[in-house]
Amino acid sequence: MRALTALLETVGKTNTGDRPVDILVNGKVVQTLQVRAIRVMQGPYRIDVASAIHTGLNEVSLRSAGDLPVETQFNAGWYEPWSQPRLAKDFTLDTTFSSANVKINDAVTCNVRVSRPAFRGWGMLIAEIGLPPGAEVDRGSLESTLGKVDSYEVAPDHVTFYIWPQARDLDFHFQFRPRFAMKTKMAESVLYDYYNPDARTVLVPGEFTVH
Repeated sequence: MRALTALLETVGKTNTGDRPVDILVNGKVVQTLQVRAIRVMQGPYRIDVASAIHTGLNEVSLRSAGDLPVETQFNAGWYEPWSQPRLAKDFTLDTTFSSANVKINDAVTCNVRVSRPAFRGWGMLIAEIGLPPGAEVDRGSLESTLGKVDSYEVAPDHVTFYIWPQARDLDFHFQFRPRFAMKTKMAESVLYDYYNPDARTVLVPGEFTVH
């Protein structure tokens, strides 16, 4: 803290004007900002760099002219299209529905298949099966999955199943009933390793129509 304080005192005496800061995407300048002295709060700036990015890896960086420091906070946000599922190497998830075009209060059966071909006795898998908005899950059908799954939890937009890995495909099903007329997309379905949550399979959310 003393070192930072001493630096601010030194810089504050000389860094009194605006400083140009370049925003670079993949090494090319897309915009230059004039950032005020270090003791003055400024911003935020919102910059759309969509025209400068491409499919795959992109690098976004900041560059300031001169040898005096400029303090900045940088946040990035983006959307990725749901054209393909995101697959994990060691396990797979598949969900099918008896119908995606139903009437209010019709029973819909969701069939789930979990596969871990590289089974080696690893830890628990967690499957989050997405639901359409306002769906009412049949608790009796969830109880019938016990024995194949260890336990379950119901959330407003998905059902979470806790599954111990097996050396074979695991199939189970449950039912829900839509309560409102709508045309929507279901919440995403995800399968991941409890001890390694970065290893996950994410399915493309399916469309659902209720009359």
